[in-house]
Amino acid sequence: MLKQNIYFLGFFLLASNPLLAQDQNIGTESVTVVKNYAPVILIGAKPLIAPILKQLSWDKKRTLVYPIKEFPVASNFTPQLAAPDALPSEKAPKTYNTLVHLGLGSRSTAELWADSQIKKSRYSHIGLQLMHNSMLQDLPAVDWDSNFFNTQLMGRYHFSKRKKHYQAGASLQHMAYSWYGMPSMQGGIAQLSIAVPVYDLQQNYFSSEIFGSFSQDKGALESLSIMGGDFRDATQSNAQKINVHGNGRLMLGDKPLFWNASYNFRGGQFNTPPLSSFDQSNGLDYQFHKLALNPVIELAGADALFKLGSKIIYSNGLKIYPDIYGQYALLTDFVTAFASLSGDFNLNDYASFVMENPFVSPSLEVLPSDQRYAFELGIKGGGSAFSYALSWMENSTNNQALFVQNPKNYLNTFEKQFNYGNSFEVVYDAIDTQRLGVSIAAAPLQGLSLSGHYHRFNYTSASAQEAWHLPKESARIQLEYDFLTRFTLNGSWNYTGVRTARSSQMVQFVVPGPLPSEVFELPGFHRLDAQLYYQANERLSVFVKGSNLTGSTYALWSGFVAPPRIVMAGAQYRFDL
Repeated sequence: MLKQNIYFLGFFLLASNPLLAQDQNIGTESVTVVKNYAPVILIGAKPLIAPILKQLSWDKKRTLVYPIKEFPVASNFTPQLAAPDALPSEKAPKTYNTLVHLGLGSRSTAELWADSQIKKSRYSHIGLQLMHNSMLQDLPAVDWDSNFFNTQLMGRYHFSKRKKHYQAGASLQHMAYSWYGMPSMQGGIAQLSIAVPVYDLQQNYFSSEIFGSFSQDKGALESLSIMGGDFRDATQSNAQKINVHGNGRLMLGDKPLFWNASYNFRGGQFNTPPLSSFDQSNGLDYQFHKLALNPVIELAGADALFKLGSKIIYSNGLKIYPDIYGQYALLTDFVTAFASLSGDFNLNDYASFVMENPFVSPSLEVLPSDQRYAFELGIKGGGSAFSYALSWMENSTNNQALFVQNPKNYLNTFEKQFNYGNSFEVVYDAIDTQRLGVSIAAAPLQGLSLSGHYHRFNYTSASAQEAWHLPKESARIQLEYDFLTRFTLNGSWNYTGVRTARSSQMVQFVVPGPLPSEVFELPGFHRLDAQLYYQANERLSVFVKGSNLTGSTYALWSGFVAPPRIVMAGAQYRFDL
């Protein structure tokens, strides 16, 4: 009995001891919790996340092979499949730093372009490009020299490091064209019979440019570029240009503010006065400056996007134009309504006119064009394999440049014979243009893509009789088809509608008055072009191409017949320098 009481008393004391300890102050000493050591060993490199399979596209069906696990199982068990064998890896095609394209065709035509990207270090490379197009044989039914060539050489140096990119380069270009559009009788105006032993109809253009740029992936200043150029011809006319442009992005709270700023200069001088002027003493010169700032804030929602901005321009006075765009998804992806309102002040120059029409005379009047507004309204949308757009646009421009035939001027002599109605001058008019257009693009089959558009125009002019040489409608259909693994077919059909032109002649007035002239129409024309490529191997491709396959005899410009059907064959070759 005594032994049991002793056991009971001991048990009571042990049970009550923790209760007493809870009332004691543990003080300020720290408590250290010790956990069992569990070593963690990282084996191998950081894993790479593979793309989701549905994001990949296979050019052909792949077969997965599942081997059966090889271990004994009971007779009433179904054998299990192991993990599938890995798909055979395809060797990435080798890339080369140089590509040369050469084609030779009928009427002594040649086409050459070469592109080389030579890596100099981990961060830099040099780019070289050469382009050449020529036709040495004269056009049929043309008694004058009508050959041409265009050669351009360009070099660039690129340097990229830590998301910053630098570029500097230069280019040279030489073009030669002939004023071969010599009329004999046109619109009832007779050409005077003048004995000229040799017609010097060849015009040569020489241009040079230097440029540099900086860009970075992020920052308030995303890019900055500067370019200077000089343009000259065989008659000692010249033109200069300077372009400086920068753009970036700032954040206004959670809204991005995009900005563009630029400075442009255009200047030049002609040795020959306009052929329509009775004062043949001095040629005209021009000089324009333009400072522009274009801030745009972007507001985006689930179904809507709005860009609100303006163009603030100073060029012989302050000008402010709207720069607004908005779109709203009526049916997600399938129908989106959009509208835009913008304007600009564009500087023209001799070089830009030559690029558009190489048969202009070196005796132009150059003025800037004021695009007062351009308003466009339409709908667009599409699905997985097609897209479309339908729009209406109205554009109003003061001093819009128009090309019209120079008057036949037999009252003066010129070093080059461009005064027989076989060259173009630039006239200016206030033109309002309405355009209704539709465009469609589709990819109905793998490797096949189709696109096309149709535009119809209506012009209203303030002073001129017509909008000279502007088409009343235009259309284009383009096809690209990759088939049989190694073949690629490209084709295009173009239609240009009726255009209005004018011819005139200088006469000696007793009393000043308008020049005798005749207005006539240039008929619309179709043009079909196609080219077929065959990839022989990773280095060599061969091709055949045809231009103006229907042999359409149409006028590029009034009096200037386009080249007939031309067939060309050639090859492309890739290699390393």
